[in-house]
Amino acid sequence: MTNQAANPRVTIGMPVYNGAQTIAQSLDSLLEQSFGDFELVISDNASTDDSVRIIKSYCQRDTRIRLIEQSCNIGANGNFSAVVDAARGEYFKWSTCSDLCSPDFLTHCVIFLDTHPDVVLAAPSTRLFETHPDESQLYTQDFAVLNDSPGRRFQQMIETIKLNNAMNGLIRLKALRTRRPVIEHYMQADIVMMSCLCLQGKMAQVPEAVFLRRMDPRTATILMTKEDDLRHHYPSPDMRALLPAWHLFLGWLRAIHQTPVAAADKRQAYRYIAKMCFWERRRLLSDIPACIASVLQSLQLGRWRTSSKQAPIP
Repeated sequence: MTNQAANPRVTIGMPVYNGAQTIAQSLDSLLEQSFGDFELVISDNASTDDSVRIIKSYCQRDTRIRLIEQSCNIGANGNFSAVVDAARGEYFKWSTCSDLCSPDFLTHCVIFLDTHPDVVLAAPSTRLFETHPDESQLYTQDFAVLNDSPGRRFQQMIETIKLNNAMNGLIRLKALRTRRPVIEHYMQADIVMMSCLCLQGKMAQVPEAVFLRRMDPRTATILMTKEDDLRHHYPSPDMRALLPAWHLFLGWLRAIHQTPVAAADKRQAYRYIAKMCFWERRRLLSDIPACIASVLQSLQLGRWRTSSKQAPIP
């Protein structure tokens, strides 16, 4: 049995929902890391499969693992934020229950952050696979954001990112915790989080391809149907699912306001978001009639839920 460090250098946070098919393989890849000074915080999002039993069996084997059991499904973004809230390390890494890490993943990333204080996130190159890791292929569109200007980095992140593989890299926890919740409850909030991390520091790409990401319709939101993607974010009918473009742009404005950077850098980021609002004006306007129609229909059916913890759209 491996003992848990009192003050681990790294926290790995694993949000889980019905991951019984793949979680053992993912846990094995993390526990085989050559860098061992980490804790593994797992938040189970009220799974209905065998996930919790599997996790508890691993907890008995390795005291570095801590399990948080959510009493109800709080949505994917809420669960991703929950593991950050529980973290104790200097550095933080998200790890899903379907992806894999080569044994030297943490070693490469820790060394890079230790030797580059201006870097806020170090992410390795990614290999994508569907079923068998030995059939993975290199993803060629991972990128670094190394401009000295925070405003330029903010803009580059938004304009360049496609698959958000870098989110699974190693992040300075202090920078990640400048916002609460870390990932807000709307779609594409992970992109907002990433762009505001780039306001605080550079994002580097570690050349070694030591991250293996599973790409199938069950685990990758980009491959999900619209209905499954909505359920992934909103397990029950929720008014926050309305006006998605408005949530995204308002989320950027809140995030810029909360990020501890110079006023000039914030102004540059605000100006870029203002331009994006103009470029995306049709998308923003089209949200309004869709919202009205959905609210009227749903009020008739009595579908919308309200929550004391999660406020509806104002």
